[in-house]
This record gives sequence, C-alpha cells and structure tokens, in this order.
Amino acid sequence: MTTQHQLRRDTTANIAAITPAQGEPVFDVTRNALTIGDGVQAGGHYATPFMGTWTPTIAGATTPGTQAYAVQEGWYVKLGKLVVAQCRITLTANSGGAGDARIAGLPFAAAASGNTHGLGIVHATSVAHASGYAQFEAIAFPSASSCTLYELGSNVAAAPVPIGNVGAAADLVVILIYLAGADND
Repeated sequence: MTTQHQLRRDTTANIAAITPAQGEPVFDVTRNALTIGDGVQAGGHYATPFMGTWTPTIAGATTPGTQAYAVQEGWYVKLGKLVVAQCRITLTANSGGAGDARIAGLPFAAAASGNTHGLGIVHATSVAHASGYAQFEAIAFPSASSCTLYELGSNVAAAPVPIGNVGAAADLVVILIYLAGADND
C-alpha cells in the first residue's frame, strides 16, 4: 500500500508569520520554493532557488528628476542570500535630475556588511561618458535598495555617472550580482 505524505504549504506572506520547527519543510506556493525551519527564524530558510520580477527606475541621487519609460522591466533569481538581478530600462524622457545616476527598486536590499558590494555589468546606449572614460558598471552598496552607475577608463579613477549624462532616449541593460540582507525575505 502506498502512503501519501503532504508537506505544509502556504503563501509567502503567511509563511513569514510562522516559525517552522527545526527541520520542518514548508512549501511556498507563491514562489514555488521550499523553506526549511530551524525553530528560530520566522519563515524558515529557503532551501531552493526562486525567481520573480521587479520594476526598475532610474533617477538622480540628489534630485530624482522626471523620467518616462518605453521599457521598464526586471527579473531575479535568489538562492539563500545570493541574488542575480537583471533589468532593462529604455527612456523616452529624462529631465531635471541631479546627482549620481541610480537604478532603484532592487528586489531585495543589499546586505548591511561594509564589505559586501554588489557588482554589475552595464550595457548602455545614449549615456555620455566624461573625458577619459569608456565603459560602465553598477555597484550596489551595503544596505541599499539601488545600484549606482559608475564609469571606468584607463588611468582614471572610477566615477559615478551624473544623471544628466543619461540621455532622454537611453537604453540600459544591467546584470547585478549581490548578497541580500536575509536569506528568507
């Protein structure tokens, strides 16, 4: 005779409100992922990767400015604290901003440790380089829910990209790898 065993299962929101017993598996039906309890951590710890979508924005750090988007999409994969997030932003307008260009709305805040900077590859069109610079990167600083665009060059220090250098028709694709602050958020 076959015996069927059923796992405890619930939504992400409801699982976050419980503390599974040590070794207790709980299936998250929202994320299609398995959490394992330790008897201490609310929601348990994700034992399998899960993925989702997020909506990126770009703005100036000092003054956000006004942006309009033709494309504004992102996806992520998370396993424990490790996050791989990708996004594409295509602008139809960008005006009035000041400060460093930042992509905000990361799916999870970066870890708070001072040495856990996330790093991203950036492909960009219609974004002006300052003299001596030739490529872009993105950095997610500790505890941040955004990444800052930087430009790199030969024999010059890396420098933040001013939001004013991001053209009204800019198209950016960013792939960012970073550690989240928690493995179960």
